[in-house]
Amino acid sequence: MKKEMELKLLRVIHTLVMSGTVTETARRLKQSPGNISYQLGKAREFTGKPLFTRTREGMKPEPAALQLSRHYLQLTNESHPTRAVKPHRERQNLKINTLSLVEMLFAVNVLGDNAYHPAWRFVFNSYITNAEERLRQLKNHTVDIDIGNKIPVDRSISAVKLFTSGASVLVGKHHRVHKTPFSIEEWENSPHVVWTAASDFYSRTIDGAAQIEQLVKSRKADVVSGSMGFVE
Repeated sequence: MKKEMELKLLRVIHTLVMSGTVTETARRLKQSPGNISYQLGKAREFTGKPLFTRTREGMKPEPAALQLSRHYLQLTNESHPTRAVKPHRERQNLKINTLSLVEMLFAVNVLGDNAYHPAWRFVFNSYITNAEERLRQLKNHTVDIDIGNKIPVDRSISAVKLFTSGASVLVGKHHRVHKTPFSIEEWENSPHVVWTAASDFYSRTIDGAAQIEQLVKSRKADVVSGSMGFVE
């Protein structure tokens, strides 16, 4: 395959990774959706790997597609070195709403990525916990990326689940239940420090979700805080 053709395929893959839908990719590249689908088929045949999975939220990129997207950025940066030395005033702001911990992880990974484009300036806003307000900011383009708890479903917003993890109970080292099994009774009778930006909780079953909701609601909150400071 010629390099010029390969670059065209990489551009289609990269645009779909960024846009999330074939229709939007076609609009950005000024092509028909059918032509985009045809090129994606050629790309999959060329790589021999699945590139995207169709979901309710749009086209979810597989690891191979993400790797090809980064490769496209590297190739275009090398082909146009002047892009990497744009004056500071020409940088475009990418406004992000997320928790401080995710902000740190995001910055470390992006700045260490060879595909990072210095023409972008990442602006981290103070995290807003209200899901409706976060959705409104995304729809009004006052925020470009929101990384946090789940927001209401909206057809105009592309959303992906980044990760989930198990839940843990944190107690002080001198807490009376520190060295014993932690029971539901202890949970209900112990005073809680409630973090207002706490993550969402998920369960595989409806009954499990109802039990989790009941446990969360049954907490006796002594302290409600917007930070992650620990109190003993």
